[in-house]
Amino acid sequence: MKKILIYGHKSFLARNFINDYEKKYKFYFYKIYFKDQKYFKRNLQSFLKKNKIKYLINFAADNDNFIKTINFNGIIRSNFNLPITLIEIANNLKIDLILFLSKEIDNSKYIKNFYTISKLMLKSYIQTTLHTCKLRVFNIDSVYGPFDKNLKRLVPSICLNILNKKKKDKINLNQMKRLLYVKDVNKLISKSLNFKKKYYYKEIKSNLYNVKELYIYLKNSNLYIKKKIKFYTFVETLKWYKKHYGSKI
Repeated sequence: MKKILIYGHKSFLARNFINDYEKKYKFYFYKIYFKDQKYFKRNLQSFLKKNKIKYLINFAADNDNFIKTINFNGIIRSNFNLPITLIEIANNLKIDLILFLSKEIDNSKYIKNFYTISKLMLKSYIQTTLHTCKLRVFNIDSVYGPFDKNLKRLVPSICLNILNKKKKDKINLNQMKRLLYVKDVNKLISKSLNFKKKYYYKEIKSNLYNVKELYIYLKNSNLYIKKKIKFYTFVETLKWYKKHYGSKI
């Protein structure tokens, strides 16, 4: 059984991965916050060696993509300094490391915010630095699915608006949005753990949705549809919100 260290275990991507593969892999969690680089690096290396862990997945990130923010240091620390420190650790210990980039930086004609800057910096570092570890990099769009408690994000907002009969938050329905189901990401992550390549880069394909069409479908859905239906994964996500949040709304 592969031993995998999960960093950023509270993120909804991590929670889904753990939930989906808890019987297939043995998971370890490193809960020390990344602040002091030397302390973090020394202790994480010791933890990995002590437990003979050969796989590390970094789910931690700062997704603050507001145009104006005072969180510049936090964004750069989480989205650039942390991953390059993990790369250094993986190089030292010759372990497999999985990181994520954002397609937002590819779809932008100009730099919109500090989040974009941080991801561009990481992408440049990965492309221009020699790695001795096995590095897997996934470039992803906005991800949706169960366990997402960030209610400011599009799909959670839609689900809660549908479930909440009294309070309706404003949602921009007149837009097209590329979205990626979390379990599709998980399958590719799990598959990549068996690759022998030193470096693997994957643009994970997403689908383009009409948000208004999606909202109307979910609003009128009876929550029982077959897998082949276009909005099946969104209905499954809505069912999760209904089960876990319905009584609180």
